[in-house]
Amino acid sequence: MARPLPQDESGHTVVLPDGERVRVPVPRETAPIGPGELPVPWSAGAVPGGEPVTATLGSVASVRRGVVGRGVNIAVWTWDDSAFAWLAGELTAERFRQLVPGLEGMDTRLYLLPNLRAVNLVARPPRGEALRPGLGADLAAARLEIPGELLEVGP
Repeated sequence: MARPLPQDESGHTVVLPDGERVRVPVPRETAPIGPGELPVPWSAGAVPGGEPVTATLGSVASVRRGVVGRGVNIAVWTWDDSAFAWLAGELTAERFRQLVPGLEGMDTRLYLLPNLRAVNLVARPPRGEALRPGLGADLAAARLEIPGELLEVGP
């Protein structure tokens, strides 16, 4: 039977690029687990400018898809604060459904992860329906209007 594992029973280790392993002490204080307010105040910040350019989302953000149980988890993350400010304003649950064919009728939940400069979408199809492969690739290939300055930043 699954049970929560106390942190002091699991071991925290960082592996450095040269292969050296460094043991990390158990944190004395942690944030509560579960839904709630963001742990730090966050505001969208300055959205980049420049002439809008039609380009793929994958040209300004990284996209990964994973299947979790009956659902799909699509993560989109950026490499700078202004790109995240644009992404957080652009990608709503409704916008995801417009950009990715196959999300219609799914229960979708969107999570902003500002500390990671990421947006995460979790979608669950109705019972009995299968997930269509390629949802993450479809999102990365989706064409939309992107501020020109973002295309100059790059990964």
